[in-house]
Amino acid sequence: MNQDQDLNLLDETLDDLADLPKQTPYPAGAYLVSLKITRSDKKPSTYIINMTHKDTIELANPNTPEDEIPAEGDQSAVFIHTRKKDGTANEIGQGQLKTVLRPIAEALETNNIGEVMEATKKGLDVIVVVKVRKDKTGQYDDSQDIVKVELPQ
Repeated sequence: MNQDQDLNLLDETLDDLADLPKQTPYPAGAYLVSLKITRSDKKPSTYIINMTHKDTIELANPNTPEDEIPAEGDQSAVFIHTRKKDGTANEIGQGQLKTVLRPIAEALETNNIGEVMEATKKGLDVIVVVKVRKDKTGQYDDSQDIVKVELPQ
């Protein structure tokens, strides 16, 4: 950015500036997102499913006022743990990961998790169906589960 651009920015109002994308669970429903799958550097058995909202296909509860439709660019993430704290297999986490990976793997004609992750490195457009788990204790944020993943036709 050069000095003239900096000066022009000073003439603008706060309303002229873009808002930060939200980083919260999407309301239950179906969405077109750009999907990126990574592994945690600290815990290799934790997979991070990052979603960037592109379009809302359908809300599960369209008449619920607190279900605000995400804006384009809003982000959400799901953390999937494939191992328990004691190191044993987490069947639920592994099943959740398989739900996310299988449709992409089938489209790529591979069964290799690394190849699927590599295909999503720059973002892969997919349709996701999510549900929200409300925190009943008030100690944590609500979280979401990915129920289904489809590649757009």
